[in-house]
Amino acid sequence: MNKLLSICIPSYNMESFLSRCVDSLLIPSLDRLEILIVNDGSKDRTLELAKGYEAAHPGSVVVIDKPNGHYGSAVNAALQVAKGKYFRILDADDWFDSEALEAFLAELETCEADCAFTNFVVHDMNKQQVRSIREERIPYGSLLYLRQFSLPDVGFNMHQLTYRLSFLRAIHYVQTEGVCYTDTEYILYPLSQAETFEAFDLSLYQYFLGREEQSMSLSSLKKNISHRWPIVNR
Repeated sequence: MNKLLSICIPSYNMESFLSRCVDSLLIPSLDRLEILIVNDGSKDRTLELAKGYEAAHPGSVVVIDKPNGHYGSAVNAALQVAKGKYFRILDADDWFDSEALEAFLAELETCEADCAFTNFVVHDMNKQQVRSIREERIPYGSLLYLRQFSLPDVGFNMHQLTYRLSFLRAIHYVQTEGVCYTDTEYILYPLSQAETFEAFDLSLYQYFLGREEQSMSLSSLKKNISHRWPIVNR
């Protein structure tokens, strides 16, 4: 059966979170998913856990084991082998709402847009709160032609965007390697070249915020500030 969605999971030392992430994808329509777990040179049990899922679900889970090269190299490794109709990224410390994923796959059956948009939920462990992020200014369920429809002036997020794989390959999309924060490229490069866009009113991505080691923590932002320059310059 052809795969509807390839999900890239960049993973570096994610043994504490990977199971929650992958378990959220083990839905009844698992055979329509391609789950690409990219082990980016982890030093913990990430690779062992990933291979366990691959052995249990050989038709849907693929493990890519590579030396550490940061986020962009993990995404590029997945893009090279992906076979789904659509492609998106899921960080290993985050997860999908399983029911929303089932509904999203049903939409992707007939969707042909370059970019498919969904909403997300923030699980903020610092503030001990859960908040839904829903864009009100985009019409849902309609194919939008971006030469005629101007997207609202909002800060789009990686968690919202899924791209048609053939479109990504047609524009020769790759991410910068060796640095953090290349999710900015995933947002801006393809979206700036997309001709069609369709939004689905589904809260798919569950974003876990507040882990000290994650790249968006204040300490990591300070430590890795130099990583932003090549992304901005590009």
